Amino acid sequence: MHHFWGVEQKNKYDDFKARPIVPGRVINLSQLRDSHCPVSSFLKAQKLSLLFSLCGLELFEEAAHLFYANLYVSNDSGELETLVMGSCIIVNELLFENVIGTKFFGVIPYMNDTWPDDFEVSLEGAKAAVAEPGADLTDFCPLFLFFDHRILAHIVATTLLPRKGSLSSISNWDILLISRILVVRLMDLSMLKPIEINATYDSRTFSSLGYVEVGNKWVKKDSIKARVDIGKPTKISAKSAALLLSDSDELKT
Repeated sequence: MHHFWGVEQKNKYDDFKARPIVPGRVINLSQLRDSHCPVSSFLKAQKLSLLFSLCGLELFEEAAHLFYANLYVSNDSGELETLVMGSCIIVNELLFENVIGTKFFGVIPYMNDTWPDDFEVSLEGAKAAVAEPGADLTDFCPLFLFFDHRILAHIVATTLLPRKGSLSSISNWDILLISRILVVRLMDLSMLKPIEINATYDSRTFSSLGYVEVGNKWVKKDSIKARVDIGKPTKISAKSAALLLSDSDELKT
């Protein structure tokens, strides 16, 4: 099994995980079902197109952390990095409305008042296009996103949105994760071996999330404590033991 992180991916994760998390938004995957994105065709060929109709998905918070599927505000520039880990996305009118959270009412001269099927726009440019004159662009932010869904937002942002080079960005781990989502709908971190976890999280950080290494697997401390508590013997004082023996002798007579 391949490690999830290469050097470039790990460096990118280290950079992103230090930034503050901001609320995001839920992706309606059904909107991408009939898109012209090469990856959507690829997933259909791999019989994974059910991903587009998922609802009520549950994922552990730690799993989302492992795949750096968070939404952040850059400490350097203050720019909002929403569904894509980059400066530009290719959107149409519907995607623009969903990403920015508002309808487009402006006029872009070089478009002749119409939206082409696909065009590239920066996030800052998109916010400026829908803002009232003199509006504070910092007021624009993504809609609320449950933390459980951020892993899907990451997959959509990096592989499914119709953007340049999208097909080349899908990885074996993306396919593995999508398959597990479809089959078990719950990501169990114990499936990850420590060597693979250490490639993304050091042991100290991962342990701080409430996990402990047992038999080459990471499991919740609570589950271990529960098992220990069940088998814990009851302490009996010498005096209580003597009384029990006395009662037992009386029953025999």
